[in-house]
Amino acid sequence: MHLALRQKIKPGWHTYWRNPGDSGEPTRLAWVLPEGWSAGEIIWPVPERQPIGPLVDYGYSNARQEGSPALSNLGSSGVDS
Repeated sequence: MHLALRQKIKPGWHTYWRNPGDSGEPTRLAWVLPEGWSAGEIIWPVPERQPIGPLVDYGYSNARQEGSPALSNLGSSGVDS
């Protein structure tokens, strides 16, 4: 199973990739999940190049979706294994 965050980014704005480039910080997700569940690392889509003057950032504009694998210690029946 994968969890997802869909971002609707306003025109003229952007968010950053895991390597933001010359400025900015990468997007961080803090999932609040039920007991027994955890989220894996973010699965990053390919970023866009975001030139800003002499700097180059890497990130996303418009709408993007990041995901993380969800891990559970519950069996497929939904009860503790």
